[in-house]
Amino acid sequence: EENRQLQHTRAESHQLAGQVTLLNELLVCSQQLFSALEGDRLLEICQQAMLQLVPRQQGQIWLQSDRPARQWGGGRENQEIPGLVARLVQSGVPLLIPRLSDGRSFLGAPFPAFPRQTVQGAVVLLHDQADAYQREHQDLLLLFVQQLGLALVNAAYLKQVVETQSQLVQSSKMTAVGQLAAGVAHELNSPLGAIALSLESVAATVE
Repeated sequence: EENRQLQHTRAESHQLAGQVTLLNELLVCSQQLFSALEGDRLLEICQQAMLQLVPRQQGQIWLQSDRPARQWGGGRENQEIPGLVARLVQSGVPLLIPRLSDGRSFLGAPFPAFPRQTVQGAVVLLHDQADAYQREHQDLLLLFVQQLGLALVNAAYLKQVVETQSQLVQSSKMTAVGQLAAGVAHELNSPLGAIALSLESVAATVE
C-alpha cells in the first residue's frame, strides 16, 4: 500500500512538474507577445509558441472567415475546417473535437477584440492522431489566444497612432510652408509697394 501511494505521489509530482514547465513556457511566450509591436510579428510569435506549448501537426491562424492568415505544418485540407472556424467565431468559446471525418484531432480557440469583447479570429490546431488533445491543452490554448487577441488590438492601436502622428506632422509641415509663403509675400510687397508709389510720383511729374 505504501509503495502504491509512493508511486501515485511520484506520478502526481511528475504531472505537476510538467504543468509548471508549460506555465513557464506560456509566461515566456506572453512576454514575447507584448514586446512585439507589429501584427505580422505577433502571428510569427504565436506560431512559435504553438510549437512549444501544444502538440500539433498543423496549425492555422484565422483573421477572416474565408481563409487562414497564417498556417504551418503542412497537412491535408479538410472542408470541415472553415465551418468549424465559423462556429468558433460565432460562439466565442473553444472547441475540442477528438476525431474529424479524416481521423485527425481538432482544437480551436477564438480570441476577442478588446475592449468590445467581440471575436476577432481564431487559432486552430490539428493532429494526425485521434484523441491527441486534452482539456489542459484547450485551457492552455485559450489562455494564450486571449493574450494574442489583446496584443493584436494593441498593435492595431499603435499603428493607428503612428498614422495619425504622421498625418499631424504632414499637416504641420503644410502649415509651416503656408506661413513661410505669407511671410515672403509680405516682405516682398513692402518694397514693391514703395517702388510702385515712387514710379507713380515720377510719372506724374515727368513727361
